[in-house]
Amino acid sequence: NASPDDSTVAEKDYSLPMTVDVGASARVAGNLLLAASGRWAGWGTADDDITNRGGARDALNLSGGLEYDGFTLLGQTLPLRVGARMARLPFRWVGTDVAFPDERALTAGIGARLGRGAAMLDAAVERGSRGGDAAGFEEPFWRGSVSVTLLAR
Repeated sequence: NASPDDSTVAEKDYSLPMTVDVGASARVAGNLLLAASGRWAGWGTADDDITNRGGARDALNLSGGLEYDGFTLLGQTLPLRVGARMARLPFRWVGTDVAFPDERALTAGIGARLGRGAAMLDAAVERGSRGGDAAGFEEPFWRGSVSVTLLAR
């Protein structure tokens, strides 16, 4: 629900767009896993309502990666992961005189099993950028993540 600052404009309700997610993984060798996923979101349906603010387009995200679990250190198997993703972002940064921005990133990570498999630790670092000259801005970024998964026994 959007409530405008200007009292001459009525409130407006917006629905989230239809979103479709797909993904698959396949073991392509004994210790090599390939994964891919995609997401489409129908943000383009909001274009008419926000044309004067830059408009909207359908969003698309594609990603893929490899996991190699043949690396061992001190008797512990550590999965190594690499991946890439790209996204067509749904909204412009400013106005209608610039292109819609895109985002691209490369990721690398490692995992470990702890406590005889009772927990898993994953760490990753990502380098990417969004925008571009035609979009009116360029935003490079680094992103890091660490997660711990506890498994019930």
